[in-house]
Amino acid sequence: MYSKPTDGLFMAEQIPNGSIRPLSPPASPDWTPDNIISLSTSFAEKVSPNQHTAAEIQSYLLLYRNDPYLAVNDVTEWWNKHLHLGWDIDLSPFYISNDRFKIHDTAYRIRVAAFIFCYRWDEKSHSYQLCVLLLQRALGDSKPGLWESSGAGGVEGTDKTLQDALGREVREETGLDLLRITDSLPMQKWTTARSEWIGFSSIIEVTPSQLEKIKLNPTEHQAFAWATENEIKDGKYSFYGEHQTQTLKAFSVMQEKRLPLPTIETFRSSGSRILPIG
Repeated sequence: MYSKPTDGLFMAEQIPNGSIRPLSPPASPDWTPDNIISLSTSFAEKVSPNQHTAAEIQSYLLLYRNDPYLAVNDVTEWWNKHLHLGWDIDLSPFYISNDRFKIHDTAYRIRVAAFIFCYRWDEKSHSYQLCVLLLQRALGDSKPGLWESSGAGGVEGTDKTLQDALGREVREETGLDLLRITDSLPMQKWTTARSEWIGFSSIIEVTPSQLEKIKLNPTEHQAFAWATENEIKDGKYSFYGEHQTQTLKAFSVMQEKRLPLPTIETFRSSGSRILPIG
């Protein structure tokens, strides 16, 4: 076990009830045995038995020896790496029936989602702001009036690839044509009463000239909005499920790219019309 911020080993032993008991106090005064027990429990709850060897788990933990919290946070993505599918991989060898796909001897439903971003002009700050497209669910649909990311839905047996499925969902919900996927979020895995699910979320960037092409499906959504990160954090939009958390993660991925903000000259040279926020 490792403690923060030291690089040294933290020794422990397993007692008969299965718990881990430290053999020496943590190297950092900021850590307590309760902290270590809490992290160990969280880590164990996120992994399944008999899938990886002890050596493989140790190699993973060594990558995070200075940040055990991040090790716990990222372990689900690492543990399920055998389920990863590329956006352009042929899905036909995995297809079983009823929109289910067999991956490593387990039948899954697959969900895709798109986070569509664009830079928009903000008159208040007199600068470009990074915005994400949100859709408000129709009053006649489930979760009426709540907001969600765009282009989300299940992969169907007729979809040749994940990208084909994503493009179909984006067109059905927004009227936009999918150009290219610029980034992805970590894969998700969950269980419902009827199915095992895996989910793949993408990040798509569009230009201002494409914004005027948005056309909603009125049976599914009643309105759309281009939202900034601060607006989402401040609770301007009411989400359901994990949509708010996942949208903020998508903002983090975009910001990590640290691309320079576009200038007015950039849009003028591309022939695009500048559309304001709001």
